Amino acid sequence: MGFFNNLKETVTDAGQTVAEKSREISENAKLNNRIRDNKKEIDELKIRIADLVLAKDPESQEPEFAEFITKINALNDENAALEKEIAANKGK
Repeated sequence: MGFFNNLKETVTDAGQTVAEKSREISENAKLNNRIRDNKKEIDELKIRIADLVLAKDPESQEPEFAEFITKINALNDENAALEKEIAANKGK
């Protein structure tokens, strides 16, 4: 009977180890999801801050933002031209 008792203990221990690992994996997944959600919210807040900065009068902008604002404006102008080209192509 000693063999079966040892086997039972081994299976029980293995089951507990698997259950603990499953809980650990599940908890880590929840924590990683929360981190991902927080990072997404941070990115959205950064975008809102940037939108507020860009909405300010260009004369009141901080000098260190000038290069970025110029690039953003150039990209917006390029997008507007591309959108016009798309609209023109649809009309053909």
